[in-house]
This record gives sequence, structure tokens and C-alpha cells, in this order.
Amino acid sequence: NKILNPIMSIILDSQKIINDNFKSRITVINEKNEFNFLSKLLNQMLDSLAIQKNKLIKAKETINLRRKFTEKIINEVSNGIIYLDTNEKILLYNKRSQEIFGKKFNDDFLKKNIQIFQFIKKFKQEHTFLNEVQLKYISEKKIKILNFKLSKVFEKKQFKGMILSISDITELVAAQKSAAWSNV
Repeated sequence: NKILNPIMSIILDSQKIINDNFKSRITVINEKNEFNFLSKLLNQMLDSLAIQKNKLIKAKETINLRRKFTEKIINEVSNGIIYLDTNEKILLYNKRSQEIFGKKFNDDFLKKNIQIFQFIKKFKQEHTFLNEVQLKYISEKKIKILNFKLSKVFEKKQFKGMILSISDITELVAAQKSAAWSNV
């Protein structure tokens, strides 16, 4: 009984700990023996786990706030923004990108838009970090003039993907032409 009772006490306390999400602790017996030492050690481990758990929860909350903040900013900018992985697959994009192109992005979007795809492929192979090009794009039977800026994304010096920023400058070019003709 001297051996079995402390073991049963630790087992029952362990079940309580699991059931109440690690808030309980193992009962420490006043006697000086190995079970007392084990109980104290397990409680210290649980305290350490609780601290780590709280840190993880706070870190998760911070990451969620940053994600929401970033998403809000990206959706509010006037440029279309597309994030591509290292294989030119579209992973993320904002609402403005959909508005500019007049359709949802899917796996074959770049395959259908050869000029954009070639620009991305060429840039990926170059040793530059930023490139810019102006292209004409037909969207819903309208010709748009789009300015593309492409930059590489690195994490710990390793290439992770690319960010494509798209500005629809159709109205700006039309206004410049109109102003030029009015001066003639």
C-alpha cells in the first residue's frame, strides 16, 4: 500500500490535469521519498508547460492581429497585388487584382496570359530583385494598359516567391494623350 497509494494518487491527479486543461497539479506528499520528489518535478514541468502555452497563445494572437492588419492594408491599396510561389503558382491576391483582370484567378491564369507569364519567368532567372514592365491587356473587351512591378521575396537568404504589383494606368495614359492633342 505504501507504494501503490502514491502511484494511484499521481495517476488520479494526472487525469485531473488532463481534464481541466493543465490547471491542476499533482498532490505533493509530505513524506521524503521518491514519489514526493517525482510529484514536485512533475509540477515544475507543468508550470513550465503552462508558461510556454501562454507564450504560444500570445504569439498566436499577435500573428493573427498582424495577419488581419496586413490583409486590410493589402485590400485597401489601389494596386493589384499577387503573391506567387517559386513555381509561379498564384498563392494570394487582393480584390483589386480581380477588378483589374475582370476574373478570378485560377491555376491557368498565367498560362492564358503569355506576356505576363514570360515576364515572370524571365525575371525569376535574372539576378535582379525588382523589375518593371508596361503591357497591354484585354479585359472584358477593353484594352487596358497595365504597369507590372515584380519583386523577389527572400527568407533567410532563400528565394521563397515573388510579389507582383499591378497598376491600371489606362486612364492616366488616355488623359496624357488628350492633353497632348489639346496642345496641338
